[in-house]
Amino acid sequence: MGGTIGVKDLIAQLLERGMAMQTFWGFYITVSLGLVVFFGNAKHLKQPKAVAAIVSLMFIAFAWVNLGGMFAISSQRGFLYEVLRSLGDPKTSTLTSLDLKVANGFLDLAEPDSPYKVLIFHIFSDLVVLVTIWFFTLSRPVEEPEVIGSWRAMMRRPPLTQKRLSRTPRRKL
Repeated sequence: MGGTIGVKDLIAQLLERGMAMQTFWGFYITVSLGLVVFFGNAKHLKQPKAVAAIVSLMFIAFAWVNLGGMFAISSQRGFLYEVLRSLGDPKTSTLTSLDLKVANGFLDLAEPDSPYKVLIFHIFSDLVVLVTIWFFTLSRPVEEPEVIGSWRAMMRRPPLTQKRLSRTPRRKL
């Protein structure tokens, strides 16, 4: 059951791969913004640097896998685009005039980004997310331990005066 792939099939594949790319970007943006918002609003983490370190490592692993999928999809889109370009060449094409017009019209509108542009933009975005996480983590005011806080509160009390001393009961030795 052999057959040839036509312009309609190539365009459908290109569009489907474009939707797959949008799904990867949507997932990436959701995770990235979720982490930035979490660290921007997390006020009472007991060990913020440890949490930031663990989350950063997990984000790097997520970003690596996400980038791998996006790079593969971008390569697939580039391949399909070049096949469509070869079919749309009026000198060598065996397409009908309508298919040729559709192929060339689509080629003018839908050239995909190269995989390396996707790679560079993704890595830049990863760095922005990581820098933001650490900025929020390191710029958070350090909370005092309870012992130091209670010592400082005790030091703010008014000093003992002769009048206050006379009211305090004396201990018997």
